[in-house]
Amino acid sequence: MSSKKNTLQLILRLSILLLILLLVIIAVFAYLHRVKAAAAAGRQNTESTVLVTIAPEPDVLMPGSRWRGVLRITNHKGKGYLKNGTYPVYGLIDRNEEGFYFELYGDDDPYGLSPLLTMYVTIDYNTLTPRIGTEDARFYYIWLDERDVSSLTMKLTNGTLTSSYFYNDGTESCQIDFSIKQEK
Repeated sequence: MSSKKNTLQLILRLSILLLILLLVIIAVFAYLHRVKAAAAAGRQNTESTVLVTIAPEPDVLMPGSRWRGVLRITNHKGKGYLKNGTYPVYGLIDRNEEGFYFELYGDDDPYGLSPLLTMYVTIDYNTLTPRIGTEDARFYYIWLDERDVSSLTMKLTNGTLTSSYFYNDGTESCQIDFSIKQEK
């Protein structure tokens, strides 16, 4: 009888140890799942001392991003506001109730009151494609139309967005090129 009792006690102790081991394994998997979920959401895990921060990929366009670079005007003809030269600019990609949009401003417009270029866009991983309708996109003082989509479609390459556009408002014309990089 004592042998049976000892065997039962040993089985009971082993069962308890296995149960504890199983609970530890479940807790570890649950913790790893939380860390993975936090990483996938791009936020920090606040439930433990391990911090997980995910930086955006270098060639992926993100709403809320800010951009800096230069705008070059060449081959200017006519009379108006534009002049040949290279000018510092800043831009942004963001979202409002109408959708995603891109705006480009001169550095002399720190409050963003008068964009040089403004248009709604479709974001496809690393490409901005203008969504140009009727009087909802403009470059300087001219409204853009569907013919402008191809020249204003921008692909993010090596962290840089570039565009080349021939501007003609009837009184002046020029080639406008810009190149901007995302602010860190």
